[in-house]
Amino acid sequence: RASGKSNGEYIAHTQAGKHAHKSIMYHSHFSFYFSGISRRWANELVRHHVGSNAEHEGSPSAESSRFCLIPGRYVVPIGIASDEQMLVDYENDMNECHQNYVNCVDRLTQIYVGRHGKKPTGMDKKRVLEAASGMLPSSVETHMGWTANAASLVKMILERHDKDADLEAQRFAQMLADICYSHSPNLFFQLKGVVNA
Repeated sequence: RASGKSNGEYIAHTQAGKHAHKSIMYHSHFSFYFSGISRRWANELVRHHVGSNAEHEGSPSAESSRFCLIPGRYVVPIGIASDEQMLVDYENDMNECHQNYVNCVDRLTQIYVGRHGKKPTGMDKKRVLEAASGMLPSSVETHMGWTANAASLVKMILERHDKDADLEAQRFAQMLADICYSHSPNLFFQLKGVVNA
């Protein structure tokens, strides 16, 4: 309060005008753990450099299909979820994809055992899972730990909370906006028009 302004007034003042003092938004970092997101959205999130630069934006850490056997859980696209028959077809397709994945892991493991007389471990097991992961569709569920600064969060939320954005991205941005604003309304004042009341 050295300036005589409240915390909210001070932050809003530093971000206003032609030359906003953006570095303030890089100082605070927030860590999240997300589950129930598709590999497709997780890849897009990282591809757009949100949380991918540890020094400026944060760091993502997603569940790797190269190191663990992926269970058969999928994120159903909103457009498919709205039609009962499409949903049934989708679930059948996803179950078949998962079974093909499991069969691939089993077959590659059998091949390894036939060559080496033992089940693969360590790097060899990684190679089996890595090869089989190509059988998984992009809607398979993943989990992700993510640390990002306030500037990156605001940028991603405002870009993805757009009617033309991917529907999963819009839901994600809405959820994140609500969390960030409820936790730190002064820091995330730019999200006031985005959050659910």
